[in-house]
Amino acid sequence: MVKSGYKNAKLFFAEPLISSKTRIEILRILALNPESAFHINELSRRTGFSPRGVERELKNLLAGGILKMEVLGNQHRYQLDPHCPINREIRGIVLKTVGLSRGKRVPASAGGQN
Repeated sequence: MVKSGYKNAKLFFAEPLISSKTRIEILRILALNPESAFHINELSRRTGFSPRGVERELKNLLAGGILKMEVLGNQHRYQLDPHCPINREIRGIVLKTVGLSRGKRVPASAGGQN
């Protein structure tokens, strides 16, 4: 008999693919709000992870060319880079695996800013 974890796989499919739960949550928020940019404390609050952990993952994603960063005063705001060659694929994977299962899309007026 072959056992499949598919029943719960939709929620956790991204975890074997992306080893960091912090990174998964950051990508989920950014993929659900592609027109919005978020600062570290805002992402920390939304994910429930420490600002230090969020900052580390943002730096990794930025170095990988997946995110873009905008500096406004003393705030660094991050969003998915629309010019990243795999932007659509990243959004698709996130939306199909963890996107809608953990929360609804948050309008830009309720959180992030363009």
